[in-house]
Amino acid sequence: MTDSRTFSERLLWARSEAGLTQKDLSEQSGISLPQIVRYEAGRSKPRLGGALKLGRVLKLDAYDLMPELRKSTHEIEIEFSAEEAKFLDTTASSLGITTEELIRKLTMAGLRARASDPETRNLIEADEPGLLDRIEAIDEDGEIPISKN
Repeated sequence: MTDSRTFSERLLWARSEAGLTQKDLSEQSGISLPQIVRYEAGRSKPRLGGALKLGRVLKLDAYDLMPELRKSTHEIEIEFSAEEAKFLDTTASSLGITTEELIRKLTMAGLRARASDPETRNLIEADEPGLLDRIEAIDEDGEIPISKN
């Protein structure tokens, strides 16, 4: 059976089941309280990073919280040396995030930095039309607001 609830309904249910207030969820996830309110009101949805943060606090898989992410995200496999993996794990732990979240954040930061170079912008736009717009639209929480039509 498919879960036909909206993201906002699943989030509200999961938060209630966890016994958390919106403020608790905000503080524990690192997502701003106004953003949590927008999520539960159905005015905004998180991208993968936000879903990972919420899932970690709510003890849910991000894809269970937001099944629609399966259609808009891509998983890749990256190999690290044992020393590199330990460094990433330690750094992520000290930041209170998962190693996967740290790698995603570092990748996005690198893309943003490289996207300021005109030649790189042209290459990115040729390979993945619209990616630059998505990178530039990400707000401080790593989320892209949903526009209401």
